[in-house]
Amino acid sequence: MEKLDLIREVLPDCAIRTAFIVGHPGETDADFNELLEFVKEGRFTHAGVFTYSVEPGTLSAKMKNDIPVEVKEERRALLMEAQREASAARCAAQVGKTVEVMIDGSGEEGLIARSQHEAPEVDGVFLLPDFEDAVPGDRYDVEITHAFDYDFAAE
Repeated sequence: MEKLDLIREVLPDCAIRTAFIVGHPGETDADFNELLEFVKEGRFTHAGVFTYSVEPGTLSAKMKNDIPVEVKEERRALLMEAQREASAARCAAQVGKTVEVMIDGSGEEGLIARSQHEAPEVDGVFLLPDFEDAVPGDRYDVEITHAFDYDFAAE
């Protein structure tokens, strides 16, 4: 946690991304709850959560104390909910700020863009009104007007 805090101190506008695997053989309730509390602290800009699955030929495939599928799925859902809440709070704190975005394309609600913090196809997007001559790759400074759990509306 100290390293993450240091990163935020030195680079306050950076994005910190991670991924977790839940339900590894031998993972205890205490192990999972420690991870859940860590994610709830909101240090990650983006996080993915996957359930453990056996990969033949790996050491963990030979472990005997596998976690039931239902428990893995429940843990994944709990961790994703914790990250959703952290993301929503992070996004809400951005309302009113101006950021540079790059146009990715268009959708039902207008243009779709992303900032340097969002990876294509896996992270949230910026929803913008149509700019008359905007094409993918164009960059604009926009003001964030509304925040959703993972996305922004901006003008």
